[in-house]
Amino acid sequence: MKNVKGFFRLFAAGVILFLALTDGFPAAAAPAVTGPGTSVEWRKALDERTGLMWVDAQFLGKMVLNARARLTITWLPRSLLKRLEKDQEVDEWVTNGLSYYNSSVEDTRQKMKGRDIVALNYRTEKSWNFDPTEFAFGDYHVKKEDILGHKDFLAIGELPSGIEGTLYLCVPSLKPGKSLSVALGPDAIEMALPKR
Repeated sequence: MKNVKGFFRLFAAGVILFLALTDGFPAAAAPAVTGPGTSVEWRKALDERTGLMWVDAQFLGKMVLNARARLTITWLPRSLLKRLEKDQEVDEWVTNGLSYYNSSVEDTRQKMKGRDIVALNYRTEKSWNFDPTEFAFGDYHVKKEDILGHKDFLAIGELPSGIEGTLYLCVPSLKPGKSLSVALGPDAIEMALPKR
């Protein structure tokens, strides 16, 4: 009996060590990607508007295995511009995303009418072919022209592991206080959008 218990303890320890040394990640929802210079109010506002998606992952209880990438998807509605005027203690990726609403580029300003910004903060865990046009927000499928920023500076396409970046999309205005389905191919999450 002692040998059987010892075997199972050793087996459990081996599984835990295997997960720690391979692609095992906690599956729990993650807050928005913010740095130490972000104020508590901003952190709360961003966390309420952020969802976590693992790409091509398998789930074992609360563990994520073999994920190609980790995406935090953050809705940056126009209403956050007022918060930015009062409180500028927020990461640069938020400021950059919100700046598209008041862009000096005429095409971008026209594109933003009746639309919201969605920031995709990503980290590749394995090689990954990142194609933002595979995203769907509810019934809306992202088009190439929805990708914001200069095309020469976008890290999309075939990416090796360990790449981190932020990509901004403009999508039709999202409905505050509703649930939003976000899909990337077979991977999907539900985001509860707070009231503005």
